[in-house]
Amino acid sequence: MNVHEQDTNANQPGDKSPSDAVDGPSRAMDDVQIEPITLSMLGKFFGVPFLIIALIVGGAVCVVLLFGGPATAPHRTVWALLQSLEANSGERSMGLLLTQEKELWQTALELSNRLENKDKELSADELQEVADRVTKLLRADLVHLDKMATFDEERVQQVDLRSTRLVFLIRALGRTALDDAVAPLVEVVRSRQEPYSTVAIHELANLHTLVSGDELVTIISQIVRESDRTETLLTACPALSVLAEPGDAVAIEALKSVYLGHEGEVSWSAALSLARLGSTAGKSSLMDLLDREFWSSAERYEKKDESGQVHRYPMPQGMIERWLLATLDVVLKVDDTDLWEMVDQLKSDPSLAVQARANELIAART
Repeated sequence: MNVHEQDTNANQPGDKSPSDAVDGPSRAMDDVQIEPITLSMLGKFFGVPFLIIALIVGGAVCVVLLFGGPATAPHRTVWALLQSLEANSGERSMGLLLTQEKELWQTALELSNRLENKDKELSADELQEVADRVTKLLRADLVHLDKMATFDEERVQQVDLRSTRLVFLIRALGRTALDDAVAPLVEVVRSRQEPYSTVAIHELANLHTLVSGDELVTIISQIVRESDRTETLLTACPALSVLAEPGDAVAIEALKSVYLGHEGEVSWSAALSLARLGSTAGKSSLMDLLDREFWSSAERYEKKDESGQVHRYPMPQGMIERWLLATLDVVLKVDDTDLWEMVDQLKSDPSLAVQARANELIAART
């Protein structure tokens, strides 16, 4: 067979051409019918996974409700809180365990927090009853503070827990904001027991509109003269400036002794307190406190670690702003040209809040 015959035989009828071989698969694909998407198919694609996820989430919720519910303490009324505290106060507190002490200080904490919203929970007569019962609790627990059957480290822990409970009882009494709360709080201050007297001073400062007479000012003045406890001085100095009348000689002399005898935050607090009473005895510190460069020029923020060692850091910007605002608030009480020049400079302070307050003071003065 010659070449011509081979070419003729290659193209016999019935044979597929190369183009037919290429188009064959595409034509076969065209012949396949695609099944339309139905609701049942959508259910398979989306409904089944959704059902699985719903079962998982529902099971988790059931576990939380069944096993987490009992761990949540039920809501107790103010009367239930008082009854729990009364059942373990005074002489009955001698045999308390550490677990009970912890529960009691948590109860006292809850009571003090609930009294922040006293108007929503208690009537006037009910609030008076709460104040009377808290007063009895406080007096009984102060007398029996050290009466316990534990020793060594366990005793230290129990005293700490009981002390915390007393602190919250003092706060609870102060938050009643009743006239009858003043006398028991003054008793605590007069006892000079720390930290209770300091907490009571704080509560009395909040109730300053109910407090009258010079006796309390005299007691707190003695405390600030004699105490070296930082927490006491930082509480008592501002309280003294609120409870004493402007120009009160006893309070001013006591604050001067603190201002001259201490450094840092205690001295600054005394200077601000003096200014609230109309005294410029702390003027040099007030000049510094109104100067942003003073705050930024050194490590003026102090923090004491557990071992009692003091560490110094640059003052955070937020604290600088708070000190500037606190100082501006007392400048209006004194008439000193140098201080008001410092106020005028703060009208361009980086802090918008400081700027606004300085402008307010300048406008109020003029």
